[in-house]
Amino acid sequence: MRKALRLIALLMAALALLGASASPAVQTGPGIPPVNDDGPDALYPGNWVTFEDGFKLYLPSAWQPEALTSAERQAGLFYSAGNGGRDDLVGACAMGLGVGYMSAGALSTTEALAEDLRQAGCSEVEPCALNGIPCVRFLRSRDNYRGVAFFHPAAPDYILTVYIYPVGEAGTPQAELGRAVLDSLSPWQLNAAP
Repeated sequence: MRKALRLIALLMAALALLGASASPAVQTGPGIPPVNDDGPDALYPGNWVTFEDGFKLYLPSAWQPEALTSAERQAGLFYSAGNGGRDDLVGACAMGLGVGYMSAGALSTTEALAEDLRQAGCSEVEPCALNGIPCVRFLRSRDNYRGVAFFHPAAPDYILTVYIYPVGEAGTPQAELGRAVLDSLSPWQLNAAP
């Protein structure tokens, strides 16, 4: 699992749009304890994890936060969690999630972000709105992860990205769980200060 997270961190750095670097002006981190809300249609037992950046994700209850290396932090990754290699939802399959940020550079719309992801080699690129958050879904099949990218709600010169890995074959528990976790992306505090 650590190798997959390192790969995601390195890919985030490589995909840093227009080569711009992230600034420490954005305050990031898991910050606030989970919210006591019901999960999205109770598809799986889980907990809301809220982020100071104004969004929340509904993660499976078996998933635990994982420590980040300094290289992962420098690449923009600020949160990771995983199932430790096994859980009751996907069995013996190491699944995980990474959340990071990067500079938006000259990008200012979800359509421009979608085009940039296409040019970076992503497929299944789809601008959409998840629970009111304008974002872009994408697949990076050669690196075996799926993600959602969106502009920071209070500092739109930064892009936040949530990655789930592995992708899994269509219809498998891994694929279904990965999509459900990404689809849980919801606003938490829309006026989150950077």
